[in-house]
Amino acid sequence: MLKIDNLEIKSAEKRVLIADYAVFQPGTSYLILGKNQSGKTLLLKAISGQYKAVSGDINWQ
Repeated sequence: MLKIDNLEIKSAEKRVLIADYAVFQPGTSYLILGKNQSGKTLLLKAISGQYKAVSGDINWQ
C-alpha cells in the first residue's frame, strides 16, 4: 500500500503540487489525470524518490 499525506512540492519557490491525502492499494490500477503542467509527472517523481517533497509524507507499507 502507498499512502500520501499532506504532500507539498515546490519548484523554484513556486508551490507546484499539494496532495492532502491518497491511498493506493496493491493489485489495483489507478489513473492520474490533469491538465498540462498540473504536476502529474512531479507526483510520480516524488513517489519514486527522484524529487524531494517540501513537506508531508509518502509511505510504502
